[in-house]
Amino acid sequence: MKPIWDNNDYKGYSKTMPVARWIDAILEPGKEINYNGSKVILPDTKMLVVSGCNPWHHHQNRNRMKTAFQKLQTVVTIDFAWTATCRFSDIVLPACTQYERDDIDLYGAYSGTGILAMHKLVDPMYQSRTDFAIFTDFCRRFNRSKEFTRGMDERQWIRSLYDAVRKPTKRKRKCQILMPSGPMRKAGLILGRVRITPVTPNSAKIRKLIR
Repeated sequence: MKPIWDNNDYKGYSKTMPVARWIDAILEPGKEINYNGSKVILPDTKMLVVSGCNPWHHHQNRNRMKTAFQKLQTVVTIDFAWTATCRFSDIVLPACTQYERDDIDLYGAYSGTGILAMHKLVDPMYQSRTDFAIFTDFCRRFNRSKEFTRGMDERQWIRSLYDAVRKPTKRKRKCQILMPSGPMRKAGLILGRVRITPVTPNSAKIRKLIR
């Protein structure tokens, strides 16, 4: 079935814009700004869908933001906590927490050392749903669910992303995981691109690590 709204007509506005200027787009639609060496015309925004963030927590000018929110026709927020953004929304859709969904996550702070499997502890409680389920339903109402899911469910997407990061890359960075002495002391195991280096508790590597 052809999507109900299937066109690339942005009515003279740019189809993308810098995220830092979204309040300007609401208050000053049609304004031309410079961005990355090109011109961007801020779009006329009628509806806002917020997911995975709380802009009321980190935006610089609260009064200007309040004015922008009051100008919008509809604000939808997807969150598991009753944030300030939820309080300024017309519709709040309850998302489940990380304890109620299967997922994968990075570990190693900003270094991106590796990935971990996140297995849900319980099913989504009450009326909460996963972000994937919510956005799939959004897209279904616009006849775009196939384009969004690409024919895969949540578990299949997790497997696809996991398999993608396991493929060899041109980067040769290795991550060392320090292990105490014992049966694996002489092993020198290598798992994929991650080297496990057996060391003794008194080694220089341990002393350097805890300084």
